[in-house]
Amino acid sequence: MSKINFTRLLMKMLVGGFIISTTSYIAKDISPVYAGLFWSFPIQLIVLYVFLLYDKTSNSHISQFFLTISFGLINIAAFCITTALLLYHFDNMSPLKVIFFSLISWTIVGYIMFNVITKIINTYY
Repeated sequence: MSKINFTRLLMKMLVGGFIISTTSYIAKDISPVYAGLFWSFPIQLIVLYVFLLYDKTSNSHISQFFLTISFGLINIAAFCITTALLLYHFDNMSPLKVIFFSLISWTIVGYIMFNVITKIINTYY
């Protein structure tokens, strides 16, 4: 395990925080549709890829990471669709219940995706 470089860690945190705060600003003050489009733009992945290259991460590790992310998008979709449906159909449901049930769907789909990804990685890497 390598030594933690706190300057690099702080830089990564600032970039991630900027992306999150910009997305929330766009969602609240401009348009939720534009915020969804901004969030889906792979700027986070591009920045992350640059950080991984800068950290001299092997192409094999980066490849496995991006493969996992591609399956993870299905998992994120399960969370987002569940959240949207609960908010649309149950006006009086508490935010904690919405998050709880959305996390249950995320966990179920995540378990399935984890098994699929593990089989693919064990087969091809």
